[in-house]
Amino acid sequence: MKLENPWIAAKCREHDVSPNRLPTFLQERYGQLGEDLILEATLKSYFARQGLPLTSVRYLEVGANHPIQTSNTYLFQHKWGGRGVLVEANPALVPDLQRVRPTDQVLHYAVVPPGYPEKVSINIATNSELSSIDAQHVRSFGAIGQVERTVEVPTVTLDELLQHCFPEGLHLLSIDIEGLDLEVIRASVLPRRPVFIVTEPSRHYHHDAERGFAEAMRAKGYIELARTDYNLIFGDAAALERGRGHTPAAAARRGVRTFDIFDTLIARHCIRPEPLFVELERRSGIAGLAQARFDAERRVEQGEYELSDIYAELARALDLSPEQAQEIASMELQLELENVVPVRDQLDLVDGDSVLVTDMYLPEDAIRLLLEKAGLRLDVPIVRTSHGKRTGRVWQDFDRAGWRAVHLGDNHHSDVQTAARHGARATLTSLAQPTPVEKHLYANGFPKFAQALRSARLMTSARDMPDWLLRLQTQLNLPVLVAASAMLLVHMAQGGGTQALFASRDGRHLKMAFDALRTAAGRAEPVSRYWYTSRIARTSGDPLYLEYCRRLFEASPVIVDLCGTGSSIAKLFADLRLGSEDRPLVYLCEFVEDDQQESALRKAYGLREDDALQVMSLLSTRSFVNNEVLELLNATPEGMVRGVTQIAGRIVPLRDDWEFDAEAAQWVRAQSRYVTQFTGHLEATACPAVLEEISTQGAQLLSALHDAAALLRADTETLFARMLAAHRSNEVTVLQELAGGRR
Repeated sequence: MKLENPWIAAKCREHDVSPNRLPTFLQERYGQLGEDLILEATLKSYFARQGLPLTSVRYLEVGANHPIQTSNTYLFQHKWGGRGVLVEANPALVPDLQRVRPTDQVLHYAVVPPGYPEKVSINIATNSELSSIDAQHVRSFGAIGQVERTVEVPTVTLDELLQHCFPEGLHLLSIDIEGLDLEVIRASVLPRRPVFIVTEPSRHYHHDAERGFAEAMRAKGYIELARTDYNLIFGDAAALERGRGHTPAAAARRGVRTFDIFDTLIARHCIRPEPLFVELERRSGIAGLAQARFDAERRVEQGEYELSDIYAELARALDLSPEQAQEIASMELQLELENVVPVRDQLDLVDGDSVLVTDMYLPEDAIRLLLEKAGLRLDVPIVRTSHGKRTGRVWQDFDRAGWRAVHLGDNHHSDVQTAARHGARATLTSLAQPTPVEKHLYANGFPKFAQALRSARLMTSARDMPDWLLRLQTQLNLPVLVAASAMLLVHMAQGGGTQALFASRDGRHLKMAFDALRTAAGRAEPVSRYWYTSRIARTSGDPLYLEYCRRLFEASPVIVDLCGTGSSIAKLFADLRLGSEDRPLVYLCEFVEDDQQESALRKAYGLREDDALQVMSLLSTRSFVNNEVLELLNATPEGMVRGVTQIAGRIVPLRDDWEFDAEAAQWVRAQSRYVTQFTGHLEATACPAVLEEISTQGAQLLSALHDAAALLRADTETLFARMLAAHRSNEVTVLQELAGGRR
């Protein structure tokens, strides 16, 4: 059925001109803003140059949704007779897709990047086309972004779909998965390369979306061909240049995901190899070994070499017997095993189709041992050379084999520039490099502290953490928590008590850091307990709550909180009628020094001069950050404690509703998961020497922490913009109640 163009008729009437005798018909289209018409025009040109019939078109539509409306592929199935695969996560939409598109294969999956669990929860929106794994993306549409329900859905990666569903290649990939498009495309190596890709950047949700897509697609060899208000359309530059005779199979030149190993998938705890050689000298008892080991490698590194060649040269230089040289070489391999740290998020990208490529002197069996200790259980190929990456020989070999390497590595020359010159698509990673704060600590007298922080960071998955929050946690909050915990452990070890009582909510992360350091130091004491408390609970005068605290205080604990003036604790001690000699020591990570605020609180609580507390602290708000920074970075998904009750003889906290929702709640959950994992890894990466470093150089440490705060001012502003409103709203309510508003 043909329809004349009504816009032409209307404009002809408006300007009083006669229409042409030949009618102008509307073109059949089903895409949201004519994306399928743009694709039809480009595909017709492409197919004409290839001498291929239009019926041979093959497509993959990820996030198919409706079988007809807004579909970027229905035109090619209905008009051209093409075939393809439709993937939809919402189970309610699958039956219509199967009924209306019988010649297409319909799959019920959520498409995710590698590393996601086998099943995920999808948020089904009232407007089904807005449904997403990311609930906040749904809500970002305002009134029309309502989550109706969540359902659990099996997952699949884009590469798995391309690999298994298109053995002969495909011409078109359409991907619209509401906010996750870029993450999925970035993580894909495209083992079967679509000639054209249409995707939705979600401009309203992702800042600078076009730049992100442009960089990701350029790295994969695609150029932007067109854009609409909602979508971007890219073409494979190489496929479009090859001209006549190009077939889908040729366009789908085999992609292979390759990875550098050292400082990409695994790293050394000691960061650089030189400390490892120093330790090798100490263990061997051979004076000058560290420098001799370094020099021996410099003398053999011009040609192909490995560890045995280095030690043959070392034996000549130090007059070692072959047996001595072999013993020291084995000692070096043992040190490498002791130092290996997984780069968690990048190691998780390796799958059965991956190839590992390294310029490294260690033998392959030793490298496999290191990877296995780091947690890689897959038996994947390892291409080990001395200079193959740097000279380009490895990348030439991949090219000659008909493979397009998609590579991840840490060396700008070997892993990126040289790889790109020989046809590979390479991405540079700096994840294993020390952060600015880790470098600062390392260079200013705290190498063990810096190493422990870096190793725990690399071992912890940051997949659901935005970059700004990750920087604040790893370069500000966690260094502060670990430093405060170390100072407290040292104080308690010197006779300051055997039990630490950590205030709930703000003190949860601090307790995790304390427990991790105590375990790393090999100590059973001091023990830590979680104290259900808040300013409201401490000043309520509730008899059951006072009795709960009285029993806890019988063990003479150190009371630990994140930030505060200590006034509400002083009020609690007064209500418990504790004399100065019976009052527990109070330790604050950051002391809130505000004379006016403290005076007002003491007056509100009716405190006397002799109710003053003995307070220790690591930092002060007069010289460090606003206490709200630490409070936000240590927010946890739990409501404020209002008091306690007894259930079957057990104390259970009574809580308010949690104050965070929407995006802020997402960040709080993410940071709490991250800190939990990080401190768990800290148990293995820290050592007693960390406590010694921190305890003996307190002034230098405070200076280093102050510098960290200064380096992260822009991220602190982002933190306040994203999370401060809910925190301050709750604070106003609490202060009103403390002032007598509801008492």
